Amino acid sequence: MPTVTLADLRTRLRTRMGEATADVSDADLDWSLNSAKRRVQRQLSLYWVEKTVSFSTSDGTRAYALSSVAPDYHSVLQAFIIDGTTRVHLAFIDRAQEIQNYAPVTNETKKRPEAWLRFGTNIRVAPTPDGVYTISLDIESYLADLVAGGDRDAITDNAQEMLLAEASKLLMQDRVRPAEAQAWREQYAAEAKTWHDDMTEEEMGNTVIVSRGINTYTQIPGYARGKQF
Repeated sequence: MPTVTLADLRTRLRTRMGEATADVSDADLDWSLNSAKRRVQRQLSLYWVEKTVSFSTSDGTRAYALSSVAPDYHSVLQAFIIDGTTRVHLAFIDRAQEIQNYAPVTNETKKRPEAWLRFGTNIRVAPTPDGVYTISLDIESYLADLVAGGDRDAITDNAQEMLLAEASKLLMQDRVRPAEAQAWREQYAAEAKTWHDDMTEEEMGNTVIVSRGINTYTQIPGYARGKQF
């Protein structure tokens, strides 16, 4: 696998845009590349940003700040409660279900949590814990921004074409060069589609979808993220 650093991306970005070093600063390049990297992570389910984090509940507290639980939080995939050496799945609920099914904390009978939701900047568990429990979250996280020239990560190494296309688009928009921005936007869209198709094939166990007609889809048992086409 090729190794691609921030310094490599700066050089390639200037070359592709036909800009000299004096015409575009490293600061501008870094802003565009990190903005592009954040978009890639938001748009695609990239497996190398998945990880597991854990936190402990406390008696009487239902809400826990995401900034403490997972400062690099992007989205939760699954939640579990750890009972000894056993992981027990916590059901996902939304805010309406929390209000309907669980009494307010002030008059609730506290017990072992059985469900979770994200509300605002918090992870909530319900019912309100009656003590200390270990909650494990499988999450998608944001990778750290690129700062030094030698910085690199799995996205720079694997998705550099997407980064360069999106970063070029952002820089061309800043310079009010709409035609060039549109060309880079189209290249990004093509790269993103390739990534999406590859990921869909992996998630579906290399199963071929035989029909994409209107209001039809192929349902695959065990399909991880439940997407329909």
